[in-house]
Amino acid sequence: MDKTTIPHFQTGEVVTCINQDPLTGNEIGPPVEREKDYTIQEVLKCTKCGSEHLDIGIKSTVNSIECHECATNLPRAEPGQIWWCHPTRFIHAEII
Repeated sequence: MDKTTIPHFQTGEVVTCINQDPLTGNEIGPPVEREKDYTIQEVLKCTKCGSEHLDIGIKSTVNSIECHECATNLPRAEPGQIWWCHPTRFIHAEII
């Protein structure tokens, strides 16, 4: 996916999951549920490439999480800490 098509999100925003499958090249993905709403706790920009990663309140069960675009290890991703999620997994939730 081209970076210009990746949506940008903000802390506190409600998003809906549209993809629970592992991203291309990965064997596992975060334990998210398709069509479920999540509230963004934090948005992290990769220090190397600037790609965004979302904290939606899910705790990590893996030893590390890498940026999908450049393979940089993301901070605070050890077990029990943040499971950073790629923004292409989500869309902006509809406001009713």
